[in-house]
Amino acid sequence: PGVVDDIDIGSGGEDHDIYLVIDKSGSMGAPRNRYLLVRTFLTNLIRGLQRAADDDNKPVTDTTYRFHVVGFSSQAGWYTTGWQSLNMSVSLIDSINKASQPHGGTNYTAAFRLIQTQLSLEITKANPYRPRESAKKAILFISDGLSMSGGGSDVYNPIIRDLQSTYDCTVYPILLGKT
Repeated sequence: PGVVDDIDIGSGGEDHDIYLVIDKSGSMGAPRNRYLLVRTFLTNLIRGLQRAADDDNKPVTDTTYRFHVVGFSSQAGWYTTGWQSLNMSVSLIDSINKASQPHGGTNYTAAFRLIQTQLSLEITKANPYRPRESAKKAILFISDGLSMSGGGSDVYNPIIRDLQSTYDCTVYPILLGKT
């Protein structure tokens, strides 16, 4: 049994830039196949945002919700080139489906550092990873366990605090399975 709470990332009519931080470590693969849960979650998230906007009769433009995907195992990297809009959800899910099979360690500190670095850079054409200043920012962190490398909580807690206070990002942990 699991616990599911609502994740309030807003509604249509406001701009939202959402980083999806996805665990691709070996424990997410066979035999548990938790990575399949990630794909199902993301499909349902996108459909839910589309339905909610329709139900509220609020306009959802091509840029109302934008997503950027960071995958991590022993290292972290971008799974999307630039921001993907809600209307481009098929290509967003495809980018996740085409990613390599789960393997390696669990270094989520690297993923948070990658986002932190991009947020600290100025907005330029050469930086497609930085969110819009006016957008609400959220990080959905999807994993099944504790960091096995990257320094653990004494390293990532200050990064999380910096993301929240300096860059006004809300971080939502989504944990799969028992840790």
